Amino acid sequence: MSKNKAVKVEEPKSKDKMVTLNTKFDVTKVSEEMLRKKPTPEEIEAYKTEMEEWNKIAEDKRPERPKLKEEYSPAREITGQIILQAIKQVKPTGNIQLLKRTKNLSDLFAKATKEKADYIMITEDDLRYIKSTLSKASDWNNVDMVAALVIEVMELVEQAKA
Repeated sequence: MSKNKAVKVEEPKSKDKMVTLNTKFDVTKVSEEMLRKKPTPEEIEAYKTEMEEWNKIAEDKRPERPKLKEEYSPAREITGQIILQAIKQVKPTGNIQLLKRTKNLSDLFAKATKEKADYIMITEDDLRYIKSTLSKASDWNNVDMVAALVIEVMELVEQAKA
C-alpha cells in the first residue's frame, strides 16, 4: 500500500476479516471517453453562450472556437461507480439489510474519492458480495470500451487481499 492511504468501513459487527481492495486501475487500458465526466447543465449553458458570442464575430476575425471543459474522473471514483452499478443491476430492489449494505458501500466509495484514497478496507463478506454481483451483472453495453472498463474493475476485485 506504500504511501497511499486506505479508507475503512466502520468496524464490522461480525468476526469477519477485513480485506484491502485497490480502487485504482490502469487508466491507459480504458477508453478516455469512459473516464470523461459529463458537463453540468451550468457548463453547457455557459458553452452555449460562448458559442453564440463566437458566432457573432466575423469569420475572418474569430478567435479559436470555444470548447467545453474536459474533466476526467479518477479511477477510484469509476471503480466505485462500476461496482455500485453492478449491485443495482443484480439487486434493483431489496430488503433493509440490502439497502444498508449498498448505502454503506456507496458511502465508502464516496469517502475514498473525497479523501483520494486508492485502497478501501471491506469485510470478506462484502468482497464476496461484490464479486458475486459483478459476475451476475448482465446489463452492460456490449462494446469494447465498456468491456475494458468492467474487466479492469473485476481484476481489481479479484486481486483484493487480506
